Amino acid sequence: MSEFIPGLVAIIGRPNVGKSTLFNRLAKERVSIVEDTPGVTRDRIFRSLEWQDKPYILCDTGGLEPTSGDPILQAMRRQTQLAIDEADVVLFMVDGREGLNPADREVANLLRRADRPVVLAVNKTEARTAKEQAWEFTQLGFEATHFISSAHGQGIHEVMEALMGYLPDPPPAVVEANQEAVDDESIWLSEFPEDFEELEDDEQEMVFDAIDTARAKRFSKSYPLPEVIKLAVIGKPNAGKSTLVNHFLGEDRFLVSDMAGTTRDAVDATFERGNQRYTVVDTAGIRRKRSISSQLERYSVVSALRALDRSDIALHLIDVTQGVSEQDAKIAAFAHEKGKAVILVLNKWDAQPKGQRDRRAFLEELHDKLKFMRYAPVFFTSALTGQGVNKLLAEVEDLLERYYQRIPTSKLNDCLQEANRRHQAPSFRGNPIRLLFGSQVRVAPPSIVIHTSHPEGVDISYRRYVINRLRERFDFAGVPITIWYRKRDSHGGRNQSKKRRRGRR
Repeated sequence: MSEFIPGLVAIIGRPNVGKSTLFNRLAKERVSIVEDTPGVTRDRIFRSLEWQDKPYILCDTGGLEPTSGDPILQAMRRQTQLAIDEADVVLFMVDGREGLNPADREVANLLRRADRPVVLAVNKTEARTAKEQAWEFTQLGFEATHFISSAHGQGIHEVMEALMGYLPDPPPAVVEANQEAVDDESIWLSEFPEDFEELEDDEQEMVFDAIDTARAKRFSKSYPLPEVIKLAVIGKPNAGKSTLVNHFLGEDRFLVSDMAGTTRDAVDATFERGNQRYTVVDTAGIRRKRSISSQLERYSVVSALRALDRSDIALHLIDVTQGVSEQDAKIAAFAHEKGKAVILVLNKWDAQPKGQRDRRAFLEELHDKLKFMRYAPVFFTSALTGQGVNKLLAEVEDLLERYYQRIPTSKLNDCLQEANRRHQAPSFRGNPIRLLFGSQVRVAPPSIVIHTSHPEGVDISYRRYVINRLRERFDFAGVPITIWYRKRDSHGGRNQSKKRRRGRR
């Protein structure tokens, strides 16, 4: 059976008629930026959604100004034309409060030439007087006219029913498969035997096997290796993020300009390389706080950080022509603190003068300013020419497997005991600190609970030492590792345990 492809609905209209407000309402989240400034949405923004069990793809577009000579608005017009060409049905939105505008007639003519089904929605008609005045839009000649308020949700149901009539129905199997799994963020800790250290080697192995068997169900259900790799492209404004995403897609999906800040939304797109599918999020540049002058730019930063939450791997682009800045370090810290696997992409390497292309010197600067990210792989690329991009995607696939890696409990404890023997933790208040038992409780990022006699005595340097040993032993290169230290009596309740055993005999 061929793969079902949901229909695509493109929202088209002049700037500031309420397209993004409707898009956000249907997506049930603030995906597109909404503000009373025309031209806020600049790229095509896609979301896979459902309406009454029918999957569809919704596309928000920048405002269409048919006759503008502004370079940005011209680029937006090209993006909108692409959306119309791809659409199964067009939702043409107009502003009922403002009334019929000559530009609305130009857009209507454009849509008629495109030969696509069109549903006309007259927005901002929550007031009775506005609805009465809005009848003039019937002059545009479309088959049905719907009066809606995207801000208040009025008339949305009728419009969606009209749109769905133009889209293909999915087979029943697709309806079930479309249910999105919700990640369980709770930390699950196994209850280990209190007298674990007294057990013989074969008995300890039985405990390990029992723990792994029980946990395998959780890992396989809640944290499978994803079929589609979710990438977030992050970095400062004008670092080349949109250029890199366009190279991935093989088309000019996103606006590219030497003007910093041309991308304002966090925008999803899907592409394939070989047998691997990717969803890539092109984010707005994350600026310094004192540079975030408007409410609009604050929304862009929040949008970028939320895109990071939805991703598996972050590609952090750094403009080598600008060097490694304090803001680059802060952006890297965002990803690190969220537990994301990160690849540091040193972009625009081709723009460096030949006499200044000293990779070793640049890596020293990078690791000096991003000391906490020394584990992250580094790639020198040119998003403009494609230099190094294929190697970058190959590393993404390898990194994902390490990010979702699950370590058998017995091998994990062998590593911890060896680390303890090689370098004993400093004593705490005169008492030795022992690593008694470890267990991996989740993946993505790999998270481990270590039972120890004095967790409060495990200092930062020793914690770093343990993480480095785990990286070496289990190939966690490029992956952040989270460790929780949990208190456990080194005697493990030994006397009480022996009494219970004697009683059973």
